[in-house]
Amino acid sequence: MTSKDRVRMAFNHHEPDRVPVFEIHIDSKPASEILGHYAPVGFGGAVRGKLQNEMIIAGRVDEFQRMDMEIRLELCRKLDLDIIRAFPYPMNPPIPEVISDNTWRIKGQHGHWSVHKFIPEADSYAEVDSSVCHNGIDELEQMVEEMEQRGPSLDGISFRNLEWTKATAPDLCVMGWADVAFLHNSWMGVLLEAMATRPELIHQWMEINLQQVLLQLEAQLQRGADLILGGQDFCDSQGPMFSPWHYERFIQPGLRAISELCHRYGVPYLRHNDGNLGVVERQFLLESGIDGWHAIEPSAGMDIFYFKEKYGSKITLAGNIDCARTLVYGTPDDIRNEVREKIRRCAPGGGYIVSSSNSIHSGVPGHNYLIMREAVEKYGYYPIEV
Repeated sequence: MTSKDRVRMAFNHHEPDRVPVFEIHIDSKPASEILGHYAPVGFGGAVRGKLQNEMIIAGRVDEFQRMDMEIRLELCRKLDLDIIRAFPYPMNPPIPEVISDNTWRIKGQHGHWSVHKFIPEADSYAEVDSSVCHNGIDELEQMVEEMEQRGPSLDGISFRNLEWTKATAPDLCVMGWADVAFLHNSWMGVLLEAMATRPELIHQWMEINLQQVLLQLEAQLQRGADLILGGQDFCDSQGPMFSPWHYERFIQPGLRAISELCHRYGVPYLRHNDGNLGVVERQFLLESGIDGWHAIEPSAGMDIFYFKEKYGSKITLAGNIDCARTLVYGTPDDIRNEVREKIRRCAPGGGYIVSSSNSIHSGVPGHNYLIMREAVEKYGYYPIEV
């Protein structure tokens, strides 16, 4: 059975030959340990921030993207993973301007700018300042007007990652990207403020972004994407960052539109969301049109067994192997026992994909992930008999 078939059966709530397994990211440090050579890949700041910015400045955007995809594929083959992400990317992104060690200013159109910082000790990369932080809702309104004037377009967007992966690894489930425009950046506070004080502006913002997302989504579906992922978090460990009313007005319509377009092509939509779903649990899982949920964080109080019992016949669950504690600090037996229990209680009947509770980040030793992967191989074949 191919990985593509295995994943499709899981989303259809049938039992394939074994439980599918994947990771959204495996960061450079554990990836290098697993592969036995330096592997600049993943979500860590050294690669996603510093290296990528340096290669953009040098005019090597396509080279960075191809390197990333080749290492992802090498990891998939080494670890026998079933899903590989192959996202669109801008061919001519704004050139970062070095303003100090590990700090860059990125200038957008019409005077908009943002500052991004790489912190080596944490291997993190984040936007730390922006013109929107300084100018608030007035600048957000200006951005909306400019986006309306431009309209949606595929100019400057490359789908080479998806096309290359489909041609090179036709057996794998190739995963593209589409999501609503809830942003985790330096001006998220401005966005939340405008939700409360300028809801009509946020509606415009969401709708304009959605039209661009749907255009890119259809281009991916036409090129043969087997699965689509979305992943802007709107919850933290305490619950959603806004009320159920705001979720239903601003987030849910976009998720429905994305899901409906995916379904017209017969492709499932997997929605990543960290944190605690809290008061939007039902709306998110049953009313948004999504087919699956990743990553189901135990450190945020998310009990996958509860969700399996309550929603398991309708939603595919992916994740929940604790990458905050077990995969970082656990003994080999701790890791094996957690994998075995999740498979035992979640895999029967299909609808479960093994994954960490976020990603294999820099704090996860590569040998711990190999133990996790070996446990899936031992316990994950159907019929589940552990």
